[in-house]
This record gives sequence, C-alpha cells and structure tokens, in this order.
Amino acid sequence: MKYAAFERFQRLGKVTFLLCNSVILSLFGMMGSAHAHAEQYHAAALCKDKDHEVVVTNDNTRMDCIGKVFVYEVDWSEKWHEGIGQALYYAASVKHTNGEDYYPGLILICKHSTLKKPVNPNTCRNHYERAKQAFKHHGIKGQIWFCLNGARRRDQCVSKRFGFDKEDAKA
Repeated sequence: MKYAAFERFQRLGKVTFLLCNSVILSLFGMMGSAHAHAEQYHAAALCKDKDHEVVVTNDNTRMDCIGKVFVYEVDWSEKWHEGIGQALYYAASVKHTNGEDYYPGLILICKHSTLKKPVNPNTCRNHYERAKQAFKHHGIKGQIWFCLNGARRRDQCVSKRFGFDKEDAKA
C-alpha cells in the first residue's frame, strides 16, 4: 500500500515532465516563428509600394514581393547566399503577362543587435559585398539592396544594379 502512493507520484511526475517538455518545445517553436515574423515584417515594410505584392507560386513557394521589373527576396544579410538562390528561382518561376522575364531582386537586412547577440554593421556590409561579388562574377542581371534594421523603405537602403547599363559591364 505504501508503494501505491509512490507509483502515483511517479506517474504524475512523468505527466508533469512531458507537459513541461511540451511547453518548452512550444516556446522554442514560437521563438523561431518570431524570428520569421520579423523577416516578414521587413518584407512588408520594404515592399509596401502600390506596385508590389506578396505572391505564392504554383509550387507553394512564397515570393516576398513582385514589382514591375523585379521579384524580391527579403532575407537577413547573413543568409545572402540563400537569398541569391531564392531570388533567382523566383525570377525563373514567373513571367510578365506579355511573356517577359522578371529580374532577381535581393533585399538584405542587417539584423538588430541585442545585448546577448550584438551585430556588427561591418559584418552585414561584408555580406552585401559578397552578394554583389556573386552577382557580378556570374553575370546576374538584377539588383541588391542593403538595409539596416531600421529601414522602412527601400530608398533608405544602399543598392546596386547589375547588367542594366555599360557602367555595370565595366565595374
């Protein structure tokens, strides 16, 4: 009889343990979605012009925005290499109604610094330079924007076009 109470306590302990683990895993999941939400927030702010809209393709990939000339991928600067691939894929996935191609546009955001994880803006600029080097080296016709975390419009960002004029061919 004295062991029955101990067994009930053990069962309750297992339930409590599982419940605590579920809560902790849910919190980690929310932190990940909060990070993704922040990226979407920047995409909404930087693509809010009247000629831009979020587009979901036939294969359920989500373009951050599509304009008159560019299909944009908005990403953290540290993910510049992933952003290039996504921008290229999006540009290859859609066409204007007249059949003309869109060009890849990449908007790189420098993450916001926190006390626990400071971000050096020079590191973000290096990511921008790497992306520019990749566009130039591979002859990608498109545009890259580099935005600090506080930017809410693309005109607050630095940008570089590639392949649109003779200056780009020389650079």
